[in-house]
Amino acid sequence: MTSLEQLHELGERTLDVGVLRKVDVSAPKGISIIEWYRTPLVVAMPKDHPRAASTSLSLADLESEAFIMYPRRAGTGIYWQVMDLCTTAGFRPRVVREVLESSTIIGLVAAGVGIAIVPADMNSIQFSGVVYRRITDAGAYTALHLAQREGDRNEHLRSLYKVLKLYARRRLEQQNPK
Repeated sequence: MTSLEQLHELGERTLDVGVLRKVDVSAPKGISIIEWYRTPLVVAMPKDHPRAASTSLSLADLESEAFIMYPRRAGTGIYWQVMDLCTTAGFRPRVVREVLESSTIIGLVAAGVGIAIVPADMNSIQFSGVVYRRITDAGAYTALHLAQREGDRNEHLRSLYKVLKLYARRRLEQQNPK
């Protein structure tokens, strides 16, 4: 489900917890949203792209590229975050496709349609011919949030939250070893 769909289902009481990107709207009354997990944004690009040899890039390096983006209507916030990051870098991205499914985005990158700014976790989607490169710009990260009804006393949810917090802590430790 998209982030907006999850919030709706929480309000309808057909969903107990949502794992979502920060939405572009206020949370419905009675729904709390807390940041759970952060991950860097990366550039997915064809491996034969002229800049693919770089280990990291700034967004300004991508000004002339064709962008494949999540739809603005999905409510994930990534669309507007990428727009804001590109504006800060001095340009407005040329969006050639908006696609909801992550694997389709990476498939279009593999097909040479354009590049995509995606969460680093997506590097688990391996398509032949696609590489992922770090973005050096400040603020180039995305966060996952947990949403639930306020005051929900479901013991299973408390157990789930403990597991999710442990997972987030371990991932952070893996990303930032001492």
